[in-house]
Amino acid sequence: MADPTRLGEDDLDLYWDRLARTGGREAAYAMLTQLANDERMAGMLPRLKALTCDTLVIWGERDAIVPREHAERLREAIRGADLQWVDGCGHAVAEERPAALTTLVREHLGATA
Repeated sequence: MADPTRLGEDDLDLYWDRLARTGGREAAYAMLTQLANDERMAGMLPRLKALTCDTLVIWGERDAIVPREHAERLREAIRGADLQWVDGCGHAVAEERPAALTTLVREHLGATA
C-alpha cells in the first residue's frame, strides 16, 4: 500500500479475519505467488490472449506486490486492452484511490457502450 493512512482499523480487521481463517494464509500465499511469479504468469497468457471483450487493466503505479511488468504483459496479451496507471497508488487501488478507480471504470464503460 503506497499510503498506509488510507487503510482504517476496520479494513485491517477485515484483512486479518480473512487471513486468520483456516487456510487463509495459504490461499493468500498461493494467490500472490501466482501473480508475482514470471513462470506462472506466462502460463496464464494463452487464456488471456483468448479474451475478445473490451478490457481495462488498472494498476497502481507504486504496486510493490505485483511487478509493473505484469501490467504491461496483461495489456499486450489481451487484444485491445487499455492499461491505466493510478498515480501514487500501491496494490490496493480500490481502497487507496476509490474515486480514481470509479472515474476510470466509468470512462471505460462510456467509451465501450
